[in-house]
Amino acid sequence: MFDYYLISTPLHMFVSSALALHRARKCIAIFIDQYEGQSDCFVKNLRDKESGSPFDKVFVFGGREVSLLQKKAFRKQLFKELAEIVEQYAPNYIFCGNDRRIEFQFLMHHSRKNHPQVEGVYLDEGLFSYVGREASKSFSDRYVDTFFKKLAYGNWWSQPPTVGAGKWITSAYLAYPEQGHPLIQRKKMQKIDPEWFYAPHFVQLTQHWLACFDVDQEVIENSRVVLTLPQDRNMRLVPGYVDRVYDLVDSLSSSGYGISVKYHPSEQQLDPLQVSSRLNVSILPAKIPFEVLLPFMPRDNAFVIGDMSSTLIMTRLFRPDVGVLAIKPDQENRHFKQFADLYQKMDIPVLPMKQIIDTVMENTQ
Repeated sequence: MFDYYLISTPLHMFVSSALALHRARKCIAIFIDQYEGQSDCFVKNLRDKESGSPFDKVFVFGGREVSLLQKKAFRKQLFKELAEIVEQYAPNYIFCGNDRRIEFQFLMHHSRKNHPQVEGVYLDEGLFSYVGREASKSFSDRYVDTFFKKLAYGNWWSQPPTVGAGKWITSAYLAYPEQGHPLIQRKKMQKIDPEWFYAPHFVQLTQHWLACFDVDQEVIENSRVVLTLPQDRNMRLVPGYVDRVYDLVDSLSSSGYGISVKYHPSEQQLDPLQVSSRLNVSILPAKIPFEVLLPFMPRDNAFVIGDMSSTLIMTRLFRPDVGVLAIKPDQENRHFKQFADLYQKMDIPVLPMKQIIDTVMENTQ
């Protein structure tokens, strides 16, 4: 029997690959809800056992570009193909990072017809695992969306009270199980071991992922600081933000610190702040998933610095040995409050830029 890993984001791919290598069982990867060509390089590597891939088979399904008029026919064909996979590769466990996904729920429903022992397992997807999904509490999600989905698919469809806490989930793998959302903690909790991300085959696999973006591994290994930045237009909306970024880069680079700068994935310009002209500064491709960089950061005296975002949470979850520093916003807003409590629990300091510079220098002497 096979373990199934449903992958809809780079983070799902990252965690699924590490866990699959650790479990060392027959397994398949199923990419779902993809744009045309979105994951071609990743899929190519995961289909190549010599790249270190744990997967015996890799399937890819689109969905992101399907129009509303096409959706019914698309879903019918999708369910047919998923059912064929189940018939050919009997499942034992079905892992997912989002149990709201229709693909996951259909696989659980269809699999249990002939294999009642099949278990659904939730994999840590970051923020929602710890603070919950606010939209799941809404009237629209709880009643309207549920009504129409049951009408369209049948009573097997179920709206999870928050991501990872649905009826199809038996157990959950979290990096910080003790801090997981209370509804997820009702499941059987298992811990993700950070050492999985240093395993030789996993490092080999992620080296191939780096190559998809032409990133030199040594650049990451020699970076004491990885600075993640928002879109250029958003930075310039905040008075003084760009100047503070320059202060941070200049202070650290002139002191000999290797710095890699990664802009927001939607940034179109290569280096809008033109910081690559500074000594010891490298620019990373904006579109490279941040997860792919994590295994190659130094294991001692390294920092990830950025605005309050899921990127910093991801670093803390999967590289607890790397320092994480959040840039304190000038004004506290709803976004800030959403992250603040979790940052405190995860020991992520939220500091003004000047204190961030001092903290890095004090801890990397």
